[in-house]
Amino acid sequence: MLLEKIKAILKEEDILGLISMGAPDDEYDGEARRFFERYKKDSSQEDIEKLIKDIFIEMFWEKYIARRDFSTLGRRLYEELKDG
Repeated sequence: MLLEKIKAILKEEDILGLISMGAPDDEYDGEARRFFERYKKDSSQEDIEKLIKDIFIEMFWEKYIARRDFSTLGRRLYEELKDG
């Protein structure tokens, strides 16, 4: 299932380091759900990177998120989701 794949990627990438600091394994499930609801199969890698960053800004403090590099996470989501 696509949503489960997205959840797994966000957990593995742990872009904010929350899981490595002891947060629950489902820490990014809300972000995964929002991404799943907005994701379009024909999205470019840049579209996906912007989408995931915008979602994290919605869910966390913008100044904290703004200095994060979402290119690796965006690339991984693009690569792993582009073929379904």
